[in-house]
Amino acid sequence: MSWLKKIYERELLPIGLLMGTIIGAGFFSLPYVFSQSGAALGFFYLLLGTVSYLVVHLMYADVIVGTPTTHRFPGYANVYLGKGGRALAILASIFGSLLAMTIYLVLSASFGKLITPIAGGGGEVAIFWLLGSLTLFLRLKGLTAVETIITGGIIAIIGVISWLGIGNAHLPSLSESSLKTIGLPLSPAIFSLGGLSAIYLITEYVRQRGGSWQKPLKRVITLGTLIPAVLYAFFILGIIGLSKEVSPDAVSGLISQLHPLLLTSVGILGLLTLWSSYVSVGFNLRDILGVDFNLPEWLRDLIVVGIPFGIYLAGFHDFLTLVSFAGGFLLALEGILAVWMWRRFRARGGVSTLLPRLEPVVVGVVIATFVAAFAHELFS
Repeated sequence: MSWLKKIYERELLPIGLLMGTIIGAGFFSLPYVFSQSGAALGFFYLLLGTVSYLVVHLMYADVIVGTPTTHRFPGYANVYLGKGGRALAILASIFGSLLAMTIYLVLSASFGKLITPIAGGGGEVAIFWLLGSLTLFLRLKGLTAVETIITGGIIAIIGVISWLGIGNAHLPSLSESSLKTIGLPLSPAIFSLGGLSAIYLITEYVRQRGGSWQKPLKRVITLGTLIPAVLYAFFILGIIGLSKEVSPDAVSGLISQLHPLLLTSVGILGLLTLWSSYVSVGFNLRDILGVDFNLPEWLRDLIVVGIPFGIYLAGFHDFLTLVSFAGGFLLALEGILAVWMWRRFRARGGVSTLLPRLEPVVVGVVIATFVAAFAHELFS
């Protein structure tokens, strides 16, 4: 069974880690925006975002593999894009991470209500924040296997929701939706599919296993990006089929539709998924602040633990608005910077290990996708 252990350690574990990073809070916004914009348009944006992030994830891995020095995202931007690119990367990666952690806090309230429908007052958010912060303070980094188990659990829940609701799903056509919602799904789709924060760890993990690593790494990134998108499609259909009226966070509309035991299961696994993503993003942000900025440990902890909760306490509780802003502005900017870095990397003679032949039209489509999301949020 040594070959099975090898496949698990070399591929299944890093695939699970990438999926665990991607499957966070964002995909809970997708059923609502799909119900508002129309099926064809919603799934088109989901496909466009998936292809774009698959290319961007491979591009960033190319940059990591081909750069002799070790950095995180702002550091690589500094190497290839200079101080201006580094400043934009700081905006995208650091503020994007802080906002993502805030979104996890906001959504934790919705999952808390699935477990205890009378919950309220922000107590469940404070408990979630306290547990996540404690994990970060204790430096509990050995979470890879836990994340894989949690990811398996959320896949099971998505399967149950899909099985119960997919037969009753009725998605509006584009003609039924307002032109004001024509770009609504793009930013949430981008936020739901981004996994750049895990690419460095996955790349180093696969390479350190020894032997030929190019094909396994490409396969890990490809499957780790595509599988979440397929799961999202089933989840969207299931939620719309189950909900009399789809709520912006997807789960609030299920309270009167599902058996209490199933609601509790969804709530527990949802909170565990959020906790896993919250901690993963927090660790990545601490690494950025340490590796690229040399900040002392106490200051890194203060930023990572304090600022997201401070944003929440300041009254930023609108889930869909936060997801759209994070996806359309910060993650779209991050995607554009990753493409720009890869192009500069190639222009300097860097060897593309994972994307040796990439048509310019594909690069153009990827850039256009992120620019379109940025423009929609800017003018909407």
